[in-house]
Amino acid sequence: TKQDVKAAGKAPKYLPSEFVSDGKIISKNLTEFNLTEDWLMSELRKKGVESVDQVFMAQIQTDGSLFIDLGQEDN
Repeated sequence: TKQDVKAAGKAPKYLPSEFVSDGKIISKNLTEFNLTEDWLMSELRKKGVESVDQVFMAQIQTDGSLFIDLGQEDN
């Protein structure tokens, strides 16, 4: 373990959590992180996404960044 080797361990800022699933906002998860739908939409717009309907999955990462999967296949 980290304690055994005396390695410094930094706790993650966030635990990964899903905010959008199949184009639908998971409000309960946003609330648990003290975030709003306005914040989420702002973050999506920064990535060029205009509607939550376009998003297959959006998840907050341990560093606080937002991972967005549009679910589009590359052909």
